[in-house]
Amino acid sequence: MAGRVTIPQALAKGFILFVSLPDNSRKTIAENIGKLKTLTSVRELEEIISPIPDLSPSDSGSIASFLLGTAQLQSSIDVEADELVDAITNGLADDHRPSYIPATAQDHWTISKSTLLAILHNSSISYLAKAQSLIFEREHILTRSRILTDLRPVFDNNDTDISLVVALSTLHIEYIDGDDRNTISLAVDRDDLESLKSACMRALKKLETVNNKMHESGIAITRFGDHSK
Repeated sequence: MAGRVTIPQALAKGFILFVSLPDNSRKTIAENIGKLKTLTSVRELEEIISPIPDLSPSDSGSIASFLLGTAQLQSSIDVEADELVDAITNGLADDHRPSYIPATAQDHWTISKSTLLAILHNSSISYLAKAQSLIFEREHILTRSRILTDLRPVFDNNDTDISLVVALSTLHIEYIDGDDRNTISLAVDRDDLESLKSACMRALKKLETVNNKMHESGIAITRFGDHSK
C-alpha cells in the first residue's frame, strides 16, 4: 500500500490514549484480545481495556473505538495490517501530521505501533470490525427514540373552566442519514403504542431464538447495540 493514512479526528482521542499507555499496558490489551476466539460486542472490547490503571470508562471507550475503527479501515481498504501501520506512520510525519495529533503522540507511535500491529493481526477484532461494518450498511440508523405524553386542556365556552383533558402521545425518532442527523415526530394513539409494544416483544424474542440457536451451533453472534457479552 502506497501513500499515507491520516488518523480521523473522531478517533484521535483513542489514538493518543493508546500510544501514551505504558508499554506493558498496551501489551496486556493485545494479549487479552489474543486470548479470545471471538469478540461479539464493542462493550466486550471496552471491558478488556477497562482494567488498565488510570483509565476512565470514557478513556476505555475511546481506545476501543480507535482499535475497532482502525480494524474497520483495514477491512474497508483491503490491505495487510503491516501496510496499514506503515501508511499511518507516513500520515504522522511532521509535514502531514494533523493539528489535532500532538508531536508527542508521534514519538509514542514509534514505540507502540508494533502492539497495534499485533492487535490487527488478531482475527477476533477483525471479525468484529467486519460485523460492525455490516451493521451500519443501512440507509437510516436509529440513534434515539422517545415517546412524549402531553396533556391538553379543553376549556368551556367562557374559558373559565376545564371541561376535558386530552392525553396525546408523540413518538420522537432521531436517526442518521449518511452524514446527516434527522428527527421525525409521529402522533400515536393507544392502539399504535400497543402495536409497537407487540412488535418490539416479537423482535426481542426472535433475537433471543437466533442467539440460542447460534450458541447451540458454536457460532458467535453480535447484534447492533448489544452491550451484553
